[in-house]
Amino acid sequence: MITKDQADKLELGDLLPSDLDLQLRPWLFCGEEPVAGVILEETGEKITLNEACRRTLLRRGTTLELLEAQAAVGCVIDPIR
Repeated sequence: MITKDQADKLELGDLLPSDLDLQLRPWLFCGEEPVAGVILEETGEKITLNEACRRTLLRRGTTLELLEAQAAVGCVIDPIR
């Protein structure tokens, strides 16, 4: 959802969480379909939320929230595949 550059700026304090929130809002609230996985921008590789959590690309809590969002819209996706 965010680029490496955005993550670096966030860690350095050059980007405020509230500014990032405004940038992400159109992506997070743009439909009824949940996030199904993660696309690694550098390689184009598509991985599941479960795999992203295992690789520590997503925090456990974030992963659970995304999986809960899938259930909330009735589009539960196999977390392993």
